[in-house]
Amino acid sequence: MPMSLFDALRSTHREIEGLFGDVQNAIATEQHELAEMLFQLASVKIVSAMRAEHSVVYPRFAREAGLVDEVSQALREHDGIERMIDMLRVGGLEPTEWCVAVQQLGTLVADHADCEECTLFPIASLSFSSQQLAEMGRDYQERMAQIAPIAGASITYELALPEQPPVLVIRFKAA
Repeated sequence: MPMSLFDALRSTHREIEGLFGDVQNAIATEQHELAEMLFQLASVKIVSAMRAEHSVVYPRFAREAGLVDEVSQALREHDGIERMIDMLRVGGLEPTEWCVAVQQLGTLVADHADCEECTLFPIASLSFSSQQLAEMGRDYQERMAQIAPIAGASITYELALPEQPPVLVIRFKAA
């Protein structure tokens, strides 16, 4: 039997939780390069999961289960998580600050997963059949696989076009 959406999401949550544990262990043993590499793996997984939720899960939860307010809250939480990931990826933080920020991100992610699992999933489960949940689980996993190759890029800020350099006019005087 295919994995239901909720099983797929819980599996992703546990995988991310494990990656954060590995990052914290590397930090605790002062293996900072390993911690940074593991953070990159965790951040790609988080971004992939959130983007898959944005495209597959949340629209259906809002439309078919009437969870508009809950989905809006989850999207706000995703935005905060994404911004923190960006800060950690490109923020130029000192090692101590980086370690503290990683711990804070881990807490944000864990709190979000708990909220989904304890509140959103039980309510949404009342609106979908087992077959629908299995289809959504498959769609979620497929979407995550599509997004993973591009999830390493910073995702929350809009790229601005560089300002045009001033035009220099050079005039030569006749000698």
